[in-house]
Amino acid sequence: MSNENTMDKKIVQQLIEDFLQKKLSEQQQLQFLQIIQDYEDVVLEVLNTMQLEQAPIAVDIDTEKMLNSLQKVLAVDHIVDAPVIELKKTATNKKWWWVAASIIILIGLFAGIYQYIQNANPKVTELVKKDIVAPTSNRAMVTLADGSTVYLDSLKDGAVAQQGNITLVKLANGQIAYQTADGQLIKEMMYNTLSNPRGSKVIDMKLSDGTRVWLNAGSVIKYPLAFVNKERSVELEGEGYFEVAKNKEKPFFVKAKQVKVKVLGTHFNMSAYSDDPSSKVTLIEGVVNVETGNKGIVLAPMQQAKASEDGSLSLNKNVNIDEVMAWKQDQFYFEDTNLKEVMKQLERWYDVSIEIEKGVSDKKFTGKMYRNINVSEVFKILKGLDVNYKIEGKKIIVTK
Repeated sequence: MSNENTMDKKIVQQLIEDFLQKKLSEQQQLQFLQIIQDYEDVVLEVLNTMQLEQAPIAVDIDTEKMLNSLQKVLAVDHIVDAPVIELKKTATNKKWWWVAASIIILIGLFAGIYQYIQNANPKVTELVKKDIVAPTSNRAMVTLADGSTVYLDSLKDGAVAQQGNITLVKLANGQIAYQTADGQLIKEMMYNTLSNPRGSKVIDMKLSDGTRVWLNAGSVIKYPLAFVNKERSVELEGEGYFEVAKNKEKPFFVKAKQVKVKVLGTHFNMSAYSDDPSSKVTLIEGVVNVETGNKGIVLAPMQQAKASEDGSLSLNKNVNIDEVMAWKQDQFYFEDTNLKEVMKQLERWYDVSIEIEKGVSDKKFTGKMYRNINVSEVFKILKGLDVNYKIEGKKIIVTK
């Protein structure tokens, strides 16, 4: 979010030119960082104007060196919502200068500048160190039937582990799947557990029957290598989205906390974190039966069942599907969500602990944002709603 356009554009333009010509002092570098943070719209407008005018400046640029530098910048793990720009060398240094300048300013709103001046300016380094970055990779692991573990992010594509006649495979798109040797049957029930820890991007897997499962951060699913019984059954803790393969002969069950969901072939979301007071099942397509204790509800598409710890089971016929499915789209989506629930989602995604100081009112929030932004950017948005914070290592304290 940007402040009103009160910054003098001439000052911004001069700072951009001086920065790229390495003329800024340490104090001016800090000033430039702050301007980019607080007046991003003005900075982008100035860049656009300078590009259209092709304002000449005396700068000698090594395009090969610039390309290598920009590629390093693009690899920085705290880049936020960077634009997709194809990097190509060009014979015209002036034209390349404008591409380079635009990328440096846009990417991460000072991530590139941090790379440039971090060694020369310890104040800036300390400023960035105090931020907490969004997950940039998947840190999921599979616990095999024999108790051994496989960390997926460190493995190349292809066969990962062999269990009997079933092979665990990591596909090129990051998805994991199970493949059974042709003509062979498995008679023994062997279980694997897929764990996607806090601070990890969403993991996507395909079970042996063709069912697809997506796991949110802080989630675990236990499942058999092959469904050899008359039913297909898995256990979930956390949040998962299921696209269940149809098989009328073998109904599919998901068990989580006090809830049991029965389906034949459908798409639904289930949220059952251990630290949440209730579990929620939201149907996207098909039909499911949700049971808790001796109570049950049959859901129609776009409906949600909520099972509370006291054994109650309620039906919501007006659920906001966009809010429910935001995590799978790599977004935060809040609709009249209280402060504690907002902080709980941030804890899981950024793998931090959050303490809310006494006296901070339990406000409610409505809005959405992409999850690939740093904590500072999240609180920059929340600050507009009178929420402040401070970071102490991996702990965030919410203050008045």
